[in-house]
Amino acid sequence: MADAGLVKELRARTGAGIMECKKALLESEGDIEKAIDFLRKQGTVKAAKKSGRSTSEGRIEVALGAGGERASIVEINCETDFVARNEDFQKFVSVVAEHALEQGGKDLEQFMASTTADGKTVTDLVQDRISIVGENMGVARFDVVSRENSGEKIAAYIHAGNQIGVIVKIAGEKISDDVIRDVAMHIAAMNPQYVDESQIPAAVAESEKDILRAAEDMAGKPAEVVEKMLVGRFRKFLSQICLVDQNFIKDPAGKQTVSGYLKSLDPEAKVISFLRYQVGEKVDS
Repeated sequence: MADAGLVKELRARTGAGIMECKKALLESEGDIEKAIDFLRKQGTVKAAKKSGRSTSEGRIEVALGAGGERASIVEINCETDFVARNEDFQKFVSVVAEHALEQGGKDLEQFMASTTADGKTVTDLVQDRISIVGENMGVARFDVVSRENSGEKIAAYIHAGNQIGVIVKIAGEKISDDVIRDVAMHIAAMNPQYVDESQIPAAVAESEKDILRAAEDMAGKPAEVVEKMLVGRFRKFLSQICLVDQNFIKDPAGKQTVSGYLKSLDPEAKVISFLRYQVGEKVDS
C-alpha cells in the first residue's frame, strides 16, 4: 500500500487524483520522481493541469436494465457546450452510465476506482477523454435504483439535450410502463423536491408555517382562524414542492394530482422514490 504522505506530496506536485497517485507509487516502488514520470507517460499530469477549469456544461445519461430491474443515472461535466454535444463524448457518458448500472453502489470514489469492461478504471476513462479532447471533465455524481419486489416498477426519462434526467420508482400492479414514464416526464418539467409531505424535513415545514403565519392578513385574527387559514396555504405549498400533490401535467383539466391520477388507475399505487438530475445544479454533499 502506498504511503499516505507520499500520495499527498505526489498529488500536490502533479494535481493527479488519489487513485492515480497510489497506482504510480506502487508501480515506482515508492520513488516519487519515478512516480511523476509514470504519470507523465500516462498523460495524467497533462490532464491534471486542466483540473482547475470550470466544468459548468455536461450531459446526463440514464441506463435501464433488462426487465426494468434497475436503472442508473450519471452526470458528467465538461467545460463547453461544444464538447457536451460531441458524439464521442455522448458515447463516453453512455459507457459510464452502463458501467454504473452493472457496478451498482453509491460511493463516488469507489465508483471512480472500479474497473470497466475494457480493464480501465472510470478515472482512467475520464483522463483518456481529457487527453483527447483537451478539456477538463469529471463525473459529478451517479446513482443506481433497484426494484425491491415484483410490485415495483422503474422508469427513466431524459429531457431533450440530456440536460435533465429522471428515474422514478412506483408501486402498482396496474400501472403501465407508459404511465410511469409520463410521471418521469412530469418530474423533469415540474422539479418537485420531495415525494410527499413525510419527506419534508421538520425544520423546513415549520419555517414555512412561520412565514405563512406572519402574513399581513393573518394579523389580529384569532388563533383558531389563523390555523384554519394555515392549513389551506400549507396545502398550496405542498402542491409546489411535493410530487404527489402537484397537478399532473398530462391531466387535460389540470386539476388531478399525480397521486390522484395514479390511484384512479390503481387504488394501491404509490410513488416510492425519484431522482432528478440537472446539469450544473448544486447538490448537497
